[in-house]
Amino acid sequence: MSLPPAYTPLFDRVIDFTVTPQNEAEIARARGDYFSWTGEVFDEDRSFDVRMQGFLDWIVFDRPMAATGLPAIRGYAATLPPDEAHAFQVMSRTVHSLFEVRRNAPGRFEVHSLLTRADYAVHVPAPLVGVSPGDLFEGRLVPFEGRLHFSSAFLFHPSHLKRRILRELRRQHREDPQPVQEVVWTLARMANRAEHYRNVATDAIYDFERPPPKVSSPPMRFDAESIAERRARVLAKPRGSTYGGW
Repeated sequence: MSLPPAYTPLFDRVIDFTVTPQNEAEIARARGDYFSWTGEVFDEDRSFDVRMQGFLDWIVFDRPMAATGLPAIRGYAATLPPDEAHAFQVMSRTVHSLFEVRRNAPGRFEVHSLLTRADYAVHVPAPLVGVSPGDLFEGRLVPFEGRLHFSSAFLFHPSHLKRRILRELRRQHREDPQPVQEVVWTLARMANRAEHYRNVATDAIYDFERPPPKVSSPPMRFDAESIAERRARVLAKPRGSTYGGW
């Protein structure tokens, strides 16, 4: 899961277009919001790279930018000639969900969305090591060149708690017919707490009666010098993610 996705060059172009000194204040506010919803992240966390990639995915694919009212990738596509913009427009149609692995075999990786009950076949270059049918994870599927590809932001949850999670999804569907983004972020905070409190049983942490509260996240600078410094750190000490040092 550490290989850069095939669409990385296009993703990088959107990041370079979006994460600029002019947008520093907005990106900083967005980071505070995102990690308030999903759980505070620290440099030494094992999930640091994954969580920072998840933040960048959210900025690129989901969050409307103040200047355009569009997610960054759609705002960028609007600046391009139609023939060049098409690939970015297709990429923007991502599927962000809570998935269950159904099959992990050569040339065939299949997942089931617990949010929409849709099934997807995903292109992977080889069977994913350490991933088994029944595993649960938050992830994002990105359409590119006629196939669905995984983002590198995988956040796994205890598969033995699937029934508990499904009960919570059904409860939220009954109370609010809108997409259940809140439960995805609640699960992210639970995974965050499980990482920070390894002496506590996961069953006790994944308790929807007492979910981890949202917290304020410390600020991070997004000026050109700070970005260059973090990029240099990642290049010096690769940690298995293309964007791990943001």
